[in-house]
Amino acid sequence: MKYIFSRDSWSMDGLTYGHSIRFAPMPEFNQQEDYIENIPAPQSWDGYACVSLVTEEKLTPNVKISTRCAFEGKAAPLLVLSKELTEKDGKHYYGDYLEVV
Repeated sequence: MKYIFSRDSWSMDGLTYGHSIRFAPMPEFNQQEDYIENIPAPQSWDGYACVSLVTEEKLTPNVKISTRCAFEGKAAPLLVLSKELTEKDGKHYYGDYLEVV
């Protein structure tokens, strides 16, 4: 699977929004011309929405993952590796997880 998050170049097929059980669920990402970004969330501990795009497909043990992200003076881009997602009130949550920044 490969995703390029430019406007009109991707869809949510195979993806869902995921939230850490540590934080209240936040809204979706803002779509910019050639990237997506977290939206400002003043009620959040860091001022940004804590939300992730997660694959609906389970990854295999020997998966190879690569990414190209930019630090633009806002929240850090990262990969989230988690166990199974749980669903509550129509939202998906991950419990135990690892963040790769």
